[in-house]
Amino acid sequence: MKPRDHSRRFFTRPLEAVGLGARAHHIPRWFWLAAALWLAWVGVLSDHSVWRIVQLKREIASAERDARELKKSTAALESQMSDPYSRKFHAEEVARTQHGWAAPGEIVYRFRGDETKADTTR
Repeated sequence: MKPRDHSRRFFTRPLEAVGLGARAHHIPRWFWLAAALWLAWVGVLSDHSVWRIVQLKREIASAERDARELKKSTAALESQMSDPYSRKFHAEEVARTQHGWAAPGEIVYRFRGDETKADTTR
């Protein structure tokens, strides 16, 4: 069997038709416009865009940071409430500030215009 020369067919083609430049020249302008609009939609405008994903990641990081702080404060309050002396002090503080109570033998002075307000910090 006689070997065939395949290189002759390759070298007989014109050089202009081989490269990417020749193909890009034949792509219509509306395709590039549609591609640019699609990239703008994917990158910025849609609900699943890159911009929205970055915003959601920032919100998630902020929520996780807040959750860690809340867990720390909850643990501190639970440890404070497990201590009997601390519970007694807290109950006394609530009775004095919110209900206006006084301990036996104490004299409470009230001034006009100075009303006891409910403690809204807790």
